Amino acid sequence: MTVTEIAILPLISGSVDPDFKETLKRGLDIQNDWHIANFPHLPATLKGRASHCLQQVEDPGKIMITAEWESLEAHWKWIRSPENAEVMAALSPYVPSSPSDMVLLHLDGGTFGEEPVASPGELIPLLDSPVIIVERFFVSATKKEEFLGNLNVSKAAIDKVAAPYLVRGS
Repeated sequence: MTVTEIAILPLISGSVDPDFKETLKRGLDIQNDWHIANFPHLPATLKGRASHCLQQVEDPGKIMITAEWESLEAHWKWIRSPENAEVMAALSPYVPSSPSDMVLLHLDGGTFGEEPVASPGELIPLLDSPVIIVERFFVSATKKEEFLGNLNVSKAAIDKVAAPYLVRGS
C-alpha cells in the first residue's frame, strides 16, 4: 500500500541557508536516483513521487520533507541504504543527529501526490497551494469513529473556506 512520508527536521542554525538548500537538493537527487534504480516501475521524478521540502511558516527553523513510497517497507529499504547514510552524513552539519529531535510519520495512501492540472473552476493541487497546514490528532481507538464523523462534518466548511485549494484529510 502506498504511504506518504512526512519528516519534520529542526535546523541547528534555526534558519534555512543557501548551503543547506544545496545540500538538501543533492540529497533529494541521490534519493531519487536510488528510487529509480530500485523501483523503475514507479514515477521517476521528484514531483511524480511527491518528494518536496517545505519550510514552516510559524517556525522557519523547521523543514518538512514529503515523499510517497510504494510501501512502508520500501521507505525503510531507503532508510537502511548506504545512499541514505551518505545523505544523512552530508546533512549532519545542519540537522541534529538524534532521532528524538526529528519527527517521522507515515500516512496511509498518497497525500501530496500529483493531481491533474487544475483548469478554471477546479481545485488547485495541494502542493501548488501557497500554504500547507499539517495537523496531527491523537484519538483513542474507542473514539476514532466519533472523531472521524465530526471531522467529516467540519470538512465541508473547511473545503468551502479553502477553495480553490485542495483539502486532504481523514
